[in-house]
Amino acid sequence: MRAMVFAAVMLLALYHVGLATCSGTISGGGKVAEKTLTLSLPVKLIVKLVKKVIPGIGAVEVEPKVTLEFQAGMEFELLCGCEPCCRDPEKQVASLTVSSSIRAFGGTVEFAGAKSRVCPGEAAPAQNVTCGCPVEIAYEAGRQVPALGVGISLEGVSYKSQEAEMRFTAASECACSTDTTCFGNTAPQIVEVSPPVLQLKKQGQSGLITVTAMDREGNLDHFSSKTKGPGYLTAVLVSGPEWQERDGKRFFGRATYRVDFPEGGEELRSFAIVSVVDACRQADDKKVPVQLFYPPHLTLQEGEWRRNRYIQEFEVSDPDFKGCGFDR
Repeated sequence: MRAMVFAAVMLLALYHVGLATCSGTISGGGKVAEKTLTLSLPVKLIVKLVKKVIPGIGAVEVEPKVTLEFQAGMEFELLCGCEPCCRDPEKQVASLTVSSSIRAFGGTVEFAGAKSRVCPGEAAPAQNVTCGCPVEIAYEAGRQVPALGVGISLEGVSYKSQEAEMRFTAASECACSTDTTCFGNTAPQIVEVSPPVLQLKKQGQSGLITVTAMDREGNLDHFSSKTKGPGYLTAVLVSGPEWQERDGKRFFGRATYRVDFPEGGEELRSFAIVSVVDACRQADDKKVPVQLFYPPHLTLQEGEWRRNRYIQEFEVSDPDFKGCGFDR
């Protein structure tokens, strides 16, 4: 029994020796840091309002197209090192993301960039040997890239630009992993729903909900919707998704849904659930409030003459009842 315990301890010790310790160092702008690094850079923000006709409905939407122009070069480099090297079938995976957000044009301008690299593992990694796996994200001065505008207002004009100072934050992931596709992935995020509350004021009416989403790793895959039963209305995708792609990655996306006034009775304050999903099957859902306004129901009672007046009594049934009035 003592021999078996000793053998087990020896095997555990040998396995522990083979584990790799990985760490990442980010450099940029003459600075060096671990895990995250932030640089402030001058940029020019350009916004143009673009009209879009939704197919099959004919409704016209106006959405902002935002372009970010670097006034100085931006460069981040990640050096991912593992000691000893990753043991096959694991690979050495290095991931670098860059993000920035700034208040502008009455709303927010968002930027995201990402790059990853997979380096092969070794069948028999040698001790005290470090394997490197570098990744770089760089944009030269004058380069224009698409950005995302959330809640943008141009106050009656269709084009506007301004110069600004933006803080770009680089974040890194570095490890041995067999999941080379979704390593370090974070869920996408719905950043804007317009309108925030949908109002349907009569039966037969339809309303539109536009959803904007972003993903820091550029893994956006599709938009969808969900229903949960009573109190929840179906949102039908009618336009999009429209992706903002860069370097083969989908960082931003927009889609438009249609919600119809329900034929059967639903709660006055119902919801529609919209969702965005990334390529790693992670998702973000939003419950969009939908206010329903039902028409009043009038029931006439028997009328009668009282002296020289004809009296007609009636009953009003209306969940939104706010008072009585009449037309002659």
